[in-house]
Amino acid sequence: MKCEVQIKTLLEEAFDAKSHDLVYKPGKHIPAPRLKAQFATLASALKTIDSQSEFLKDLILDEDRELSLRRNACLEVFLKDEKTVTVAQQLGLELDQPLALVTVVQRLKPTEKVPLSPQFCELAALCALLLNNDYIREVALDFLNQQYGMALEAEPIRRRAYLKWTLGNTKEAIKDTDRALSLAIREQESIEIAKGKNNFVYFVADIKCVEGVQHDEWLAKAWSYLPDLLVDDPYNYKDTVGFFFAIFGQCRDAIIAGWDLLRDSYDASQKDERTERFLRYHEYSALRRLLGITSGEGSVPKIQAI
Repeated sequence: MKCEVQIKTLLEEAFDAKSHDLVYKPGKHIPAPRLKAQFATLASALKTIDSQSEFLKDLILDEDRELSLRRNACLEVFLKDEKTVTVAQQLGLELDQPLALVTVVQRLKPTEKVPLSPQFCELAALCALLLNNDYIREVALDFLNQQYGMALEAEPIRRRAYLKWTLGNTKEAIKDTDRALSLAIREQESIEIAKGKNNFVYFVADIKCVEGVQHDEWLAKAWSYLPDLLVDDPYNYKDTVGFFFAIFGQCRDAIIAGWDLLRDSYDASQKDERTERFLRYHEYSALRRLLGITSGEGSVPKIQAI
């Protein structure tokens, strides 16, 4: 028995559904040759459109992959500090070598000599990032909840939030940061207030950049925190404000103003690998926004320090 297998795109299938009975099963009405020729021409045009749409989709996916790779490179440096490396070595994990999933599953466990700690949680998050593995990500979140699950003070809740962010759970990170900030304001902890506002603004920009998520209430809060981050900047928060403008600026001038802040922050930093990678990630994000802006008219939103 002979059979025919047809593999089509959705667009081809839709066209065939409309044209098949008219051209191939016309019944009493036999289409003229020129009508068949028109159908053939239309089918060829649709095939071109289909190919172009696939090309554009691949371009978008390539850009998203590039953005994700740049961001992950930042997080690797962010998490791989001296204390995290020490914990890894104590567990027999060599971070300067490619990690094997089986080895991480076997060794990434708290022990009497290497108990659960903030650095242990950072190592778990780093392993999840390096392996890009959902199971290790869930393990890291479980360690995180064990370490900080009962936290009632601003500082540990803020730490829990930024680790959730590194694990890709940015929505929960924003909620935790908001809670930590409320506690810090109530207790009048100036350092925690500044760090909390910085993290909140950054996470709101990052989730928009990476996931396309925009929450109006979060965005309004982030805008309200910007002047404080620029007025008194002992921790060099200009990179956060610059990144925020690069993501949410509605015109060319606003995005370029953010880019300038990114450069100012980098020039005032230690210019180590961490700041270098974050600068590249932020600048790449700003460039993508600039390419997407269709009008150069407008001005930077009214923020006193700019």
